[in-house]
Amino acid sequence: MKIALNYLGVMLLLTRGAVADEREAQPESEGLLSVLRNGEFHFIPRYRYEYNDEDGMPNLGKSSTLRTRLNYRTPAARGWTAFLEVDDVRSIGRDLYNSTRNGRIDRPLIPDPEGTELNQALIGYADERYTFAVGRQRLSFDDQRFIGPSSWRQNEQTLDAVTGRARYSFAELAYSYVDNVNRTVGPDSGAPPADLRSNSHLLNARFVLGPLGSLSTFAYLFEFDNSPELSTNTYGALWNGSVGLTDTLNLVYTLSFAHQEDATNNLNNFTAEFGQLQAGLKYRNWTALIGRDVLTGDRNQLNASFQTPLGTLHGRQGFADKFTTTPAQGLTDDYVSLNATWRNLNLLVTVHRFAAEVTDQDYGSEVDVQLTYRVATRYDVLLKLADYSSDGFATDTAKMYFQFAASF
Repeated sequence: MKIALNYLGVMLLLTRGAVADEREAQPESEGLLSVLRNGEFHFIPRYRYEYNDEDGMPNLGKSSTLRTRLNYRTPAARGWTAFLEVDDVRSIGRDLYNSTRNGRIDRPLIPDPEGTELNQALIGYADERYTFAVGRQRLSFDDQRFIGPSSWRQNEQTLDAVTGRARYSFAELAYSYVDNVNRTVGPDSGAPPADLRSNSHLLNARFVLGPLGSLSTFAYLFEFDNSPELSTNTYGALWNGSVGLTDTLNLVYTLSFAHQEDATNNLNNFTAEFGQLQAGLKYRNWTALIGRDVLTGDRNQLNASFQTPLGTLHGRQGFADKFTTTPAQGLTDDYVSLNATWRNLNLLVTVHRFAAEVTDQDYGSEVDVQLTYRVATRYDVLLKLADYSSDGFATDTAKMYFQFAASF
């Protein structure tokens, strides 16, 4: 947090100086006040009720939490801006859930701990081709499987990092150096850790292939001082495409592959692979998909399965969150989904079948339903249901989420 605040202070000085140069006739104090008056301020409350009925637990999990977000962005001065964002998460009523920090281990896990945190504090520069950001920032690449903010959780994941991007007509290149990971279970210390002390490098290059879609290639080189088992090098590619069959009907597809290996301070010696094959049909506002995700494991070795510790984890393999960490024997996820939008209403239905990758063990199946309704472009109402049926991995679990969010 100290690093991020130092970055923000430097940016305010730079912005102040730039505005003073442009308005030499104004007193120095008026130049700074003008910056503050002309900036953008946003108030974004988000309330969520989450219900978790998990077999094997003596009690139900019920959380009622309110996240209040305040952020402010200065006006651009010669391409430079400063951005500050603070999040506060509060439990409303009794704590009837295990937040990872409240000691309620007699209740199912709902990892939304209370706390107030500096979510983002950065300085940035942008022109037609280049962007630059230094400080605490929200970062995502591609479909967020490997790098994402996990924004579903009330306290999202942000990075203390330096990020640069270069955009061309056919490509976008990005690099980030990550000094610290501020995890969703923060800001208070505990288990799992609120921070990952990092010395990591993220490289991503996305190329536009015209009628062939787009191709992203990446190298994510993780090193974590306080979680060495997560220190890995991951190299891969993601190809998204679409083929027009008629004026209103398109074939859409995704193909992805990644290789992962131990790195730096990781005491485990392993390699693992990830693969995704997905195809479907898109008709106007309707999309039907069928796909398979494979994350390899090892029947004889722990800490040797493919992991994505900085990715957006919720919903990646089901809304019940049974596979946010890949099991030791790997994971195969076969799924079909339907996504439809009618006016301001969106419906998503997905059915999963989970199994081990290195054995013939079935893990279980899951049905997920999500309804989202937008009101007047400012309000969002969400209802989400998840029903996981175990075939030997974890336990039967039913979850319900209700969420109301606004933006001012």
